[in-house]
Amino acid sequence: MAENKPVEPDRLTAAKVCDLFLDWSEQHNSPETFEWHRAFLQEFCTTHGDKPAAAVIPHHLTTWLDAHPQWKAGRRHATYCVKRAFAWAVSQGLLAKNPFAGVKVGRTNRREHFVTKADRDRIFAAVPDQAFRDFLTALQETGCRPSEIARVTAADVNLDTGVWVLTAHKTAKKTGRPRVVYLTPTMVELSRRLMAAWPEGPIFRTFKGKRPWQRNAIRCRFRRLRDRTAVLLGVEDRAKAAPQSFLDRVLERPPGQGHERSDPLDLDIVRINELVPGQLDEPQPQEPLALLRCTDLDRPA
Repeated sequence: MAENKPVEPDRLTAAKVCDLFLDWSEQHNSPETFEWHRAFLQEFCTTHGDKPAAAVIPHHLTTWLDAHPQWKAGRRHATYCVKRAFAWAVSQGLLAKNPFAGVKVGRTNRREHFVTKADRDRIFAAVPDQAFRDFLTALQETGCRPSEIARVTAADVNLDTGVWVLTAHKTAKKTGRPRVVYLTPTMVELSRRLMAAWPEGPIFRTFKGKRPWQRNAIRCRFRRLRDRTAVLLGVEDRAKAAPQSFLDRVLERPPGQGHERSDPLDLDIVRINELVPGQLDEPQPQEPLALLRCTDLDRPA
């Protein structure tokens, strides 16, 4: 943890700015948002962390982004995280100005792909176990994010009114209100069945081990599902499929996700008809995540 004392401006490095910001982020943001900030800022500091904070310029950020051509939406997220850290430093009086204030974050390209009922049936048929089929059904019927579904407990379900009342959700801090999800008849019956099986803790569980769904387990299952069926773009050869996937929306990570920009790691509401096969384009920290700081990194000479 960074020391709680003023830092002399001439000794303030880019890594120190990021380190101080991460201390603040860990205290004031959700664990997911903090990890998202940390993943990108550590990557940035591997290249530019030793530079004096007052000496970094937009070119440093641009060339770092260009060195990661595999990033698609990741480029936008990385830009946001670095700008956010230096803007925070300005607000705290650590820097006179944000050197990256003029760097544009860029827009997210919206991709839409609609599947037919036959395609959807084929997707569900490719799922061998009821546990993941229940998870897919909840995604399709509610429009909730995967992380929201993974956290639903019996206490969140009101079968009389047919709703989920989610106190932990992406915009809870901003709105100060729970999110109310209105359930279809299918979801009312699914919730009833899962509540009976799991009256305590999350009601959506994995087939093996009967554990609550974790981010990595969700990611792996969707990767296998993507590999089992290539119906979504009408191609049988996955190598020819588009390099963007449903996994981008599944990971609230880093993915942001989802995402404080208005909400950085906010990956769009997930629906089954948004599946597009491809590969992850975000940097994914190894699991378990080590709680490193930017100043802890070993940087090349």
